[in-house]
Amino acid sequence: MAADAPALAPSRQDVLAQLYKEAREAQQAGDYKTATQKYEGIVKLQPEMAEAHANLGLLYYQQGHAEQAAETFKKAIQLKPSLAGPYFFLGVLSANARRYEEASRYLEIAEAQDPSNFAIQLYSGISHYARSRYLEATRHFEKAVAIDGADPDAFYHLSKSYGQLSKQSFDRLHKTYRDSFYTDLARAHFYESEQNWEAAKEDYSRALDKRPESGRLQQRLRWVTQKASGVVVPALEGSPEGDAIDGSVRFLYAPPTGGKIKEELQRYQNLVRAWQSEKDPSAEKLYGLAEDYQILSFLASLWVSETDPDSHRSHQLKGQYFETLGKDEQAIREYRRALAVKPDLQSVHFAIGNLYWTRNRLEEALAELGAEIKLDP
Repeated sequence: MAADAPALAPSRQDVLAQLYKEAREAQQAGDYKTATQKYEGIVKLQPEMAEAHANLGLLYYQQGHAEQAAETFKKAIQLKPSLAGPYFFLGVLSANARRYEEASRYLEIAEAQDPSNFAIQLYSGISHYARSRYLEATRHFEKAVAIDGADPDAFYHLSKSYGQLSKQSFDRLHKTYRDSFYTDLARAHFYESEQNWEAAKEDYSRALDKRPESGRLQQRLRWVTQKASGVVVPALEGSPEGDAIDGSVRFLYAPPTGGKIKEELQRYQNLVRAWQSEKDPSAEKLYGLAEDYQILSFLASLWVSETDPDSHRSHQLKGQYFETLGKDEQAIREYRRALAVKPDLQSVHFAIGNLYWTRNRLEEALAELGAEIKLDP
């Protein structure tokens, strides 16, 4: 009787195919440990396969192994520089480690390879914002919302970036043209938005001294004077001078709704570009930039609040608004609601702690600051 023939050993390709199958199944099931082991086996068998290194790096990243992830992603792009994914994750890892310049370099390469990727644009904006490069940050956030017009995080960051550009323009206006009509008017708008009626009245008076013929300015001064005296008065109706005189407060009492929000966003983005094209840094230009960027910041935050009112970003924005008005209890309430939706939301415990600290509620403040440190050591 003939002896049985020995079984053939599986080929290298068969082993790789089986490992890939098992790795994908484990990854889909959320078993990252097993998936990692399988991909480690794959890169040992086929170390020149860039995609396998990229997948392994992603698994390390998902499990919080930052150093292993970074080394593996670097190996992937060494083998295949055209892969966008590893550059993106290296950018995210660098940003998480607060190496924002390095993050921007990685993300710039990722963007060149995949310019329509929402996450790349969002993290690029975040990295530039962290370095106080607000104009560059804004351009990335604008691209992000153009790709995904329904993401509250992108609109939140866009609002904050516009706000910083407004502040920069106002600071330049105040420093360069301290006693100009436009500086008085911009200050008046700032105080009015904070419901500081007496301060707003003073600056509207200064502006009117310089432009006594302005009927709209006379109306605003009378209205703010009534508010300062405690009189309940309806909001002013529109005026032909409205855009020029009302500036950043024009939507404060009658905000747009629905699709009109994005229409106004587009309109004011175009106005800002027109101001930027003017080479002469006049007081009027700086005023226009400061006011229009502030309107854009308001519109972006309004979009979040109207379209996703229960989101963590909506509550966070409301908390920040109440904080500027000095309404601490309302601010804390909204910040708590934001944390209820997203418990790991950074900077909110710090904001609550700061409010407690300023009110001399030290034990509560320290508890909030401790909670923040746990989230962001």
